[in-house]
Amino acid sequence: SDQLVRALSQGRDMRIHSGKESTAVSLSGAAAAFLWIDERQGRLGTTTALIRRGDRPASAVPAAPAAPRITAAPAIAQTNLPAVSPLPKSIAALPAVKACQSEIMPGQSEDYSVDRLGADLLMWEIPCGSGAYNFSQAYILTRNDGSQARQISFPTASGTENTLVNSSYDPGSRTMGAFGKGRGIGDCGRMGEWVWTGEAFVLKDEIAMFECLGMSWDIWPSTWKTQ
Repeated sequence: SDQLVRALSQGRDMRIHSGKESTAVSLSGAAAAFLWIDERQGRLGTTTALIRRGDRPASAVPAAPAAPRITAAPAIAQTNLPAVSPLPKSIAALPAVKACQSEIMPGQSEDYSVDRLGADLLMWEIPCGSGAYNFSQAYILTRNDGSQARQISFPTASGTENTLVNSSYDPGSRTMGAFGKGRGIGDCGRMGEWVWTGEAFVLKDEIAMFECLGMSWDIWPSTWKTQ
């Protein structure tokens, strides 16, 4: 509501209460954030602006750009998969794989896996570092014979990642999911989902919460979405 926006933009802090617990949230920069939203959405000077309103009608606000449309490649049978151990020499020789293997602690299982992405295209999951609640993985593409090994880079809303955290691939839906936790209870961090299009893994959705405030992931802000 208008009253809430006005209070947030003019206040210094607010408190969130849950039972007997209370958390303080600074409102420093709230007005600047609302103004940034108005500017990005083309609402400055219109009757719908959050901060800097004017007489221009709501019809003057440009339509939001359409979200990108992603089409997953058809599912492919997971047949004729090679043994995962030992790794093909072309994979083991990659600097990224050597770096991952150097992070394996004594006694930790080297739990490699392989999935088929195409008739002559395999994806290898390489375990990397691990902690109390985060386990990272690198992914390598090869031909069926193990040749042409190359690491997959996954696009994010802010750049690319060469390794994922707490990730898994679903060959049925052609999707890769990952959840890098900021702390053990999972109330902060970043969660993303990628789709294999037949040529690359394309970012489908991403949500992120960089402050650990006890917020469940299902109400985190969206940083990327597609159709």
